[in-house]
Amino acid sequence: MGEGVEMTNADFLSALNLVVTVALAVWAIYQTRLTQRLEGELQRLNMERDQNIQRLYRAGDVLTDFVKARACLLAYFDYHYNHNFPLDPKEASTQYAYMKSSYAELNGLAASIRDNKLSVLVSELEEKIDLIVSSELEWYEAHNVTQSTVMSLHERISELIAEATKETK
Repeated sequence: MGEGVEMTNADFLSALNLVVTVALAVWAIYQTRLTQRLEGELQRLNMERDQNIQRLYRAGDVLTDFVKARACLLAYFDYHYNHNFPLDPKEASTQYAYMKSSYAELNGLAASIRDNKLSVLVSELEEKIDLIVSSELEWYEAHNVTQSTVMSLHERISELIAEATKETK
């Protein structure tokens, strides 16, 4: 018959203490790694939010540039048609180019912001740009054609900025 190993209460408690210590160490390592991963994810999300806020402010600036170019172009057409001001194709095409480039940048910003309503409004604006230089419309009609879309874009950009910068409680 073999001799058995006897374990005293002190030996049992020491072994149990060792198991509990190892389990707690493993749990602490797991929690540390999980916390690091979550902190990294939170940092990434905060960075994305900050970038989106910057994109939104830029979209507002670009829309303002679009409106300025549109206003110059429409005023230019008004002087040409109503005051027999000679039409300089270079000046007209420059303002038209400013409008189109502002639209292109706005379209890219809308795509990166990933807001469906904003993207739809930007698409509506594109459909109306060529009407501005169309000879079918008076300058004030051309202004009115785009004005509601421009106002809706400004409102949507403001809403998105307010949402993105809202403090969580």
